[in-house]
Amino acid sequence: MTARNIIPLALLGSTALALVMPTATHAAGFVDDAKVTLGLRNYYFNRNYLNNTDPRIQGELQGQAEGWTQSFIL
Repeated sequence: MTARNIIPLALLGSTALALVMPTATHAAGFVDDAKVTLGLRNYYFNRNYLNNTDPRIQGELQGQAEGWTQSFIL
């Protein structure tokens, strides 16, 4: 799945959840004992390739690699 496909699906899912939650709160005592914890995780990596260990991408040497991601844990 590409990023272009994931974003609309995430928006659709969160919209559906927002529409369902108000109806669930009408249940007697449901909200009184409810507890929600949201955890956020960030991960960043940066790697410099040394000693001619560079990987080749489409025939060209890659000098470094880096990336970043964020996760929401409910």
